[in-house]
Order: sequence, then C-alpha cells, then structure tokens
Amino acid sequence: MKLTTVTFRRGVLLFAAVSFAACGGDSTGPGGGGGGGGGGPEFPEVPPAAQIFTDDIDSENGGTGEQNYTGWVNWTVVEGCVDLHGPGSLNPLPGLGVYIDLDGSCAEAGTMESKQTFDLAAGDYTLEFLMAGNNQTAQVDTLDVSIGSALSGRFILGWEEPLEVRGVNFTATVATSGKIRLEHRGGDEQGILIDAIRLRRN
Repeated sequence: MKLTTVTFRRGVLLFAAVSFAACGGDSTGPGGGGGGGGGGPEFPEVPPAAQIFTDDIDSENGGTGEQNYTGWVNWTVVEGCVDLHGPGSLNPLPGLGVYIDLDGSCAEAGTMESKQTFDLAAGDYTLEFLMAGNNQTAQVDTLDVSIGSALSGRFILGWEEPLEVRGVNFTATVATSGKIRLEHRGGDEQGILIDAIRLRRN
C-alpha cells in the first residue's frame, strides 16, 4: 500500500491518495471486498459493517455502454457529460463490463453527485475507487472528489495508468453529512475511468 502526503487543516483532510496492491486472496464478494467485474482488481476485504456505500456500476443500462449517459441508478450528472463505456460503445478497458468515463462526449467534463446524502459520525473513513487513466490519448487527467465539508481530495492520473484500487483517507472530526461529488477537470471527451466506488469506515 502506498500513501501520498497527507495534509490536515482544522481537522479536515485536504489531500491524500492511496494505491492498494489488490490481489485475489485479499478480496471477497460484495459482502467484504469485490467491486469490479471481469476478473480485474477488487477492493480489499473489510467487515461488511464497515461498508457504507458500494457501487460496482455493472448493472447500469443493462450492461451496455452509452455516450452521455444520464440513467444512473446512484448518481446525478450535475454538470457536463459522463459516458458509460463498455460493450456496445467505446471500450478502452475491455473485459470489465460497463464503467464510467467522467469526461463524456459533449466537450465539457462531467460532475457527478451521489443521490444519497451520507451522515458521517466523527471518525476515520476511506473513499476508494477502481480507477484507471483514460487509456486513449496521451495526457494527464485530474479528478476532484469531495464529501460535504469532511473531504476534499484530488487524483491526477497519466493516460496509461492501469486499473487499480485508489482511495482517499479522511477524518471527520465532528458529525457531518454530504453527498459524494466527483468533478472532472478539462473537456476533451477522454477522462479518468472508474469501474467501482466504495465509501467505508476505518
């Protein structure tokens, strides 16, 4: 496990990114680990009670990709466009089922918010993703992630970055609430790819 520099200001984590080396023996089905489809990396195993939210994306649109997709089960696109990649559409990571491209096909990068608002008690948490670079065009992409006032983090990925478990550790110093917000920068229609998302207690 690799952890980048962590900076705190008044108890709120401003930036941290974790890359976990996922291997089959450390993962289970949706009850503890799991996450993606197609035999790719999976989330590390944790007790089911620690999981607050998990979305493996695979049920979206009947498993068929679609540009500028808006029918998300757990998410609302609040700005720009977001593509659902996979079978039947653009598919730079074949074999995963369907997955998110946060810089969709309208020349304006997407911002998504969870439909659910999460009530977080004071404590330590991790927001983690099965995430890859755009795997299409040689460029660097930037994704800002937040949960209300409790978390503000940033991922910067090169285009050839493989699908890995990448996460942000944060501490809520007091009880708070907020939606998960994913805000991609840019607008060149090729963005960071996400195959699964999980919020958990540590």
